[in-house]
Formats: sequence, structure tokens, C-alpha cells
Amino acid sequence: MHWTEIKDGSRICVTGIVTNRSTNAWHNLEFECRFFDEKGAMVDAANGVEPFLTVNPHDDSAFRIWVTPSEASNQYRSCTISISTARNTKDRF
Repeated sequence: MHWTEIKDGSRICVTGIVTNRSTNAWHNLEFECRFFDEKGAMVDAANGVEPFLTVNPHDDSAFRIWVTPSEASNQYRSCTISISTARNTKDRF
């Protein structure tokens, strides 16, 4: 989790590695990010999509998503990330 200042305000850049343990390739991943304060209470949540990321079966890939924070930067101490949805690359839609 990294803070960045741009002309429109602050952004949180969340980076990590996603591992695909299935037999299907994934694409169009949607990530759910939950942000916590120093006491472990959730202070914010956001979703981010990586439309150009494909993760092959039994492989991993790095990702980066940008989140617009709703709280002051001193409220954010940690985050958890999970995949909300991912499409099978063999699906038509």
C-alpha cells in the first residue's frame, strides 16, 4: 500500500501478487481492498479492476490497482486484498 499525490488529490496504490491455483486461466480480475486502522478496525473499502491482467493456471502475476481514499492518510495502517470476480478466459462474455 503506497500513497501518491496527483493533481486531483491522494490515491492509494495497492500492489501484490495473485496466485491462480485452478486449472482455468483468469482475466478481468476484480479486487476487493479493505483498509484498517492501527487498532484493526476497518476504515475504508474499495474495488479495483485489472481488465488487462491474465493469470494462467497454476501461475502467479503481479498486479497494481489505484484507489481513491475516503479518509485521511493517517487512518490507514494495513489492508487485505481478495478477488471478488475473475473470468475464465474460455468464456465468451
